[in-house]
Amino acid sequence: MEFSNRKLSRTDKSLLSDIVTKIYQLEHTIWLGLLLCLNSLLNIFTILPLNTIQNPKFSNTFRCLLILTVSVLLSYFYPASRLYHDLKEQDFVKLSALYNMVGIADQLLMAYGKFAIKTLFASSWKMGTKITNFLVTLIYLFLHTLHQNIALTVFEVAIHSSTSTLVLVLVTSAFVEVKITVFKKTDHRALYQIVCNDFIDRLQLFTYLLTILIKAMIVSRSNIYHIMTGILLVSIDSIMIDWIKHYFILHFNKISPEVYEEFRKKNMRENFLLIQNENYHIDYEEMVPNCLDACSSVALAYRYTALPHACMLLRVFGGDIYQTLSCLEIGLAMGGLYLVKCIVTSIIQLLI
Repeated sequence: MEFSNRKLSRTDKSLLSDIVTKIYQLEHTIWLGLLLCLNSLLNIFTILPLNTIQNPKFSNTFRCLLILTVSVLLSYFYPASRLYHDLKEQDFVKLSALYNMVGIADQLLMAYGKFAIKTLFASSWKMGTKITNFLVTLIYLFLHTLHQNIALTVFEVAIHSSTSTLVLVLVTSAFVEVKITVFKKTDHRALYQIVCNDFIDRLQLFTYLLTILIKAMIVSRSNIYHIMTGILLVSIDSIMIDWIKHYFILHFNKISPEVYEEFRKKNMRENFLLIQNENYHIDYEEMVPNCLDACSSVALAYRYTALPHACMLLRVFGGDIYQTLSCLEIGLAMGGLYLVKCIVTSIIQLLI
């Protein structure tokens, strides 16, 4: 009996160790990928404007033109307050359906965005081809930014709803995501794509939540506790879904958690070191020429396009910045963002 208890104790420890190891390896990889993508987003607000002024290359100028055009269009034509109130009147079923549709649409737009941007900036210098590709990319960017603004509004409505409604929406979404990913055969390459989707989703989620919190603090501080509770619930739900999903993917497909370390070494560490080179980056196992600056090209290899995020943030905060801040204050804000970018780079170096 004593031997049986001792054996059971060792099994419990090994099971616990197995769970902790998988979660640690997963979180290490997700946070490293998230920071590499965040570095690309910060690059748009800090390095890109300066590079465009100092060295107006095609890729820099066209990206600035794309961002400004889409941001201005959405500032005038996106009915944010009307959509918010329309969604707020909907019941749980419709809100849950929209919540799930937002995630599916984002996957499709990310996949096409990588193709559109690489085609635009890697295509020939024929004027007709460039103009056509620019217009197609402009339409894509408008649609992706519109989608992200709608997603922001959906999250805003969900967080401002009652706690019970928010929990129901999150639980329903969790079951849908687990069903889509867990119950099918997954190899290393498919797992790599799932990991990339997860750290991009987490970056997008944190961007939405931070935007909602800042907007709430600007407009009214009376409802901050309820909003903070909603943000905490959404964040915990997102992290827990990733843990459950990846644990069972590894378990069902008999994949070792060391695969995450392999992803970090081959696809993240090497890419971070290649940022200094500015000529090539690694897209899974291939060496691919950079079509943009090094930071953006590396993020693009993970299917993250920072342009829609930049447009969304400019649409949300651009009016306030233009109306309330002076040129000096805008310059100081850019300096603050550059400091954040330096901190992010330092954290990446530690995690690498």
